[in-house]
Amino acid sequence: MLQQQPKLPAMTLYEYSQQKYPGKYGSSILRTLQRRVQQWKASSGSPLEVMFEQVHRPGVMGLSDFTKLKQVKITMAGQPFEHLLYHYRLAYSGWQYVQVILGGESFIALCQGLQNAIDKSGGCPLEHRVRQSKCGLS
Repeated sequence: MLQQQPKLPAMTLYEYSQQKYPGKYGSSILRTLQRRVQQWKASSGSPLEVMFEQVHRPGVMGLSDFTKLKQVKITMAGQPFEHLLYHYRLAYSGWQYVQVILGGESFIALCQGLQNAIDKSGGCPLEHRVRQSKCGLS
């Protein structure tokens, strides 16, 4: 029963045993059954969700990304304005900088955006990460 429905509580299994085999199992087996169900769930049951706490410290992490606005259409003189946005964020404070990039993702665009963002923020973080992009920046 546990293999088919791993979330079954031990009390449900106990009550099922009492109904299926009346008089065979007394109330003394309840605690043993609870222990064995707990052991089975720990070793053979569904895997538990694992979460790792993210701790951001001041001045440590800066994050860069290029993005394209998909739901907003910008035009100039009636023509579509093809552009990307360079987005920089400080992980601890959440401070952000955005810059319009003409053309596509490039190392030059990354360098210019990052340099301008660092200048506006007033300092440089110890680490800088760039989201993996199509053009190979990482």
